[in-house]
Amino acid sequence: MHDFEAWLADVSDHTLPGGVAVAALAAAMGAALAAKALRVTLNRGHLTPGQQQELEVAVQAAREAQGHLVALSEADQAAFRRVLAVGKLPAGINERREAYEGATDVPVLVAGTCRNLLDRLSPLHGSCPPDVLVDLEIGTRLLLAGLYAGIRAARANLEAWKAELNGDSVSDTLSRRIEELEWNRI
Repeated sequence: MHDFEAWLADVSDHTLPGGVAVAALAAAMGAALAAKALRVTLNRGHLTPGQQQELEVAVQAAREAQGHLVALSEADQAAFRRVLAVGKLPAGINERREAYEGATDVPVLVAGTCRNLLDRLSPLHGSCPPDVLVDLEIGTRLLLAGLYAGIRAARANLEAWKAELNGDSVSDTLSRRIEELEWNRI
C-alpha cells in the first residue's frame, strides 16, 4: 500500500500524474471489481451453459481491460511528460505536434477501453446475485468515470492545441473517435 500512498502524494503535490492517469487507474479498479462480481457469480453456479460462457468471456475481458488501463495510466504520464518537454519548442515543429497528438490519443484509448468493457458488462447486471451486484455497479461507475475523463481530456487537448493540430488528418481522426465515444455513452 505504500507505493499507492506515494503515488497519491504525487497526484496532490506534482504536475504528474494528472486526471487521465488517475481516471485510468480508477477505471482499472472498476474492471477488477466487475471481474470479481462476475467470478463470484460463476462460482455460485445455477447458470445455463450460455450464461456461464458469457460470464467467463466477460471476466477475461475485464481482466484484460484492467491491465490495459493500468498501462494507459502510465502512458498518459509519459505522453504528458513529452508535452512538457517540447512545450518550449517553436510552434509548427513536428516533434511538438506529435507530442500533442500522443497526449490526446491516450485519453481516447482510456475512454474506448472503458466503453468496450461497459458495453460487455451492461447486459450482465441481471445475472449477478444481489450481494455481489453492488461490486458490479461500483465497478461500472468507475468505468464511467474513466469514459468521461478520457472524452473530456481529449476534447480539452484538441481545443488547447487546435492551432498546432489544425488540418492534420490525425487530429481529424481523433476528433471522430471522440465523437463516436460521446454518442455512445451509457
